[in-house]
Formats: sequence, structure tokens, C-alpha cells
Amino acid sequence: MAMKHFQLRLIFAFTTLCAAGIVAACSGTVNGPPVPNPTTAPNCVAPSCVSLTAMTQAVPLPGVDDIAVTALLAGVGTVSVDDSKDRSGAMRIFAIFNRDRLDGAVLFIKITAINGPARLSYVPGLRLVFRGKPPQGALRLAALESGTWTTVGKPGRVDGSTVTFAATRVRPPIELRDAESFELGAYVGGILPSPTPTTSPTPATSPTPTTSPTPTTSPKPTTSPTPTMSPTPTASPTPKTSPTASPSPSPTHSPTPSPSPTPRPGPLTVAVACNQSGDACVNGTMSSAGSALFIVLNHTAVITPAETPVSTYRLASDTCNLTDDPSGNGDWATFSPGPGTNASSFTLTAKNGGTNANRAICKAVIVDASGQSVTINITVTASSIGINGRKIHGGTLP
Repeated sequence: MAMKHFQLRLIFAFTTLCAAGIVAACSGTVNGPPVPNPTTAPNCVAPSCVSLTAMTQAVPLPGVDDIAVTALLAGVGTVSVDDSKDRSGAMRIFAIFNRDRLDGAVLFIKITAINGPARLSYVPGLRLVFRGKPPQGALRLAALESGTWTTVGKPGRVDGSTVTFAATRVRPPIELRDAESFELGAYVGGILPSPTPTTSPTPATSPTPTTSPTPTTSPKPTTSPTPTMSPTPTASPTPKTSPTASPSPSPTHSPTPSPSPTPRPGPLTVAVACNQSGDACVNGTMSSAGSALFIVLNHTAVITPAETPVSTYRLASDTCNLTDDPSGNGDWATFSPGPGTNASSFTLTAKNGGTNANRAICKAVIVDASGQSVTINITVTASSIGINGRKIHGGTLP
């Protein structure tokens, strides 16, 4: 009887250890339920629920009209992805882009943090497959930031009916609070926001100097006529007096010839040529300012003045860096050569975007030897994408 009680106690102890997961040889029938991965939300089904990973993952979306859409995501946390197939989202994106006078929007993507905060280490990429040919023109991505759409990266890569936007790494990453969204739009058109061209003031024309008139010599006084003598009251005839002498004519002087004016050159123009794709450059004239808009740091543009006859040119001033203008707001861009040096062309390099996700805006003035000038407006938007302002770093993921 004592032995039977001992066996029962041993079986109870062994069963207790198995239930606690201490004895590895226990049968699978007595193991407890598996512990779920804390980073994966239960019943998480894409695209309404996507668990982000460090590597990019392709997330198929329902699609918009005749376009098959796949989002390329990477980061930490859980998000939902919506391509706004409903008309309300489509109408919203069309209204915003039409306001900016673009050819039109293609689709609208919204990524929302769920089940807590999330982090996007890349601006999401997209793969769009059109039933027919892609739309004509440059197809680009833009991110909504503080109510303003800002172009992200370069135009999509076209391969037949497929257009692909690579995911673009940003630092710091895009932080989303729970229920906060990051919004993207695919559109056909130019770089956003569009810089507003400003008209450079027309320089005042220097008056042509005139020569002082040559003073004329004072005329010589004429000789007074000799008075005639009164006749003597005699019976004899009155004697005739000598004739009056004629006055001497005043000499006339030939006018001093005016010097020939120096010929004035023709209108000054300035060619602005971007060296990398994705940036936007516009030539300038004396009545319309040129412009250069950079979307990536260290991109360059070449500024080349011209007129007939050829003159000498120099950078009169610029507000793009504290070296050239100590009263400026920051070091946004540099010129080579700098102010005061004559050159046939000048190299402009983008250095920094604005602070707090703002665009960096400055201007430069190119002059010729006669004082004619052309203004160039410079904008650097490399740090103005997404939420809270991040800089794009060259590497992209496929």
C-alpha cells in the first residue's frame, strides 16, 4: 500500500513539471499554447494590418481603377495601408494637385499606425502596373507635409506598363503616433512645391554724358560813327564830311565736336543648367529672374551669362551662404567663383535644406561690365519631405 502511494505521488510530481515546461521529454499533448510574438498583432492581415520589418516587404493593395498597386514598406510597428479606392480619397487628391496646376493625380496612398506607434525607416516605395500604357510625362511621388505636397526623390522607373518607385531611406525616420498617418500621392507633373518666379528689377539706364557748350567769344564793339560837322552859315556851299567807317565783323568760332558715346551691349541673358535629373532649372533675363531648385544635397548647376558683344561678368552678390553675406539666414548653397571675380560661368552647389522642414530660399545677382544685371532665385528642398522634416540619403532599396 505504501508503494502504491509513492507511485501516485511520483506521477503527480512528473505531471506538474511537464505542465510547467521544465521536463523536455514530456509528450506534446501536455504542452501549453505557444506564446504569440509580441511584435505581431493577432489576426494581422494585409493591407489593413501590416507588421513592419527591417527589410522592405511588398504589400499588394486592392488597386485603383485599372492600376495594380504594391507598396514597399520597412520599419517597426504595425500599420494599415489604404490606396483610397473610394471616390472621396480620389477626389481629395485630384483637388489638391489641380490646385497646383499639374497634369493630374494617379492615386493616393495613406499609411496609418495602428495598435500603437510605428516607425517608417524609408519613404515607402510603390510598384504600379497599368492595364495599358503608363500616362505620358514624368510620374512622380509627393508626400503631404503641413498641408503642402512636396516631391520625393526622382521620377518612377518605367518598364513597359510597370512604373516602380524605390523605397528611399530617410534620417531621422518617420515617426507615427498611434492613429497618425503618412500620406503619399503619385502624379504626373513637375517638382512640388513650384517656386514662384520673381521679376528682377530692370536696372536704370545711365544717362549719356553731354559735353558742355563751347562759350562763344564776346563780339568786338563797333566803331562809333564820326559826327558830322554843322554847316557854316555862309553863302558858300556846305563842305561834305568824310564817310562813316563800317564796323569790323565779329569772328565766328567752329563748335567743339562731341565725343562719340561708347556702344552699349545687347540685353544680358543667363543660362541655368542643372547637372542632375530631378532638379529644375530656368534661364533668366533682365526682365524675368532665372531659378534653380534642388531636391538632393550636393547637386550642382552651371550658370552661364551671355550678351552681344561679349562682356566680362561677375557675381555681384548672393544671399546663399554666410561667407558671401554675413547677414544671411544660413549656408544653403555656394558659388564658384564667389562674388567680385570675373568669370565666363559660375558653378552653384546645393549644401543644406531649410530648418524645421522649410525650404531654403536665396538669390544671386549676375552683372556685366556695363551694369546690366539678372537675378537667379535658388531653392533647396532636400530636407523638406514627410513628417517633421527629414533629409533624403542617397541609398535606395529596390
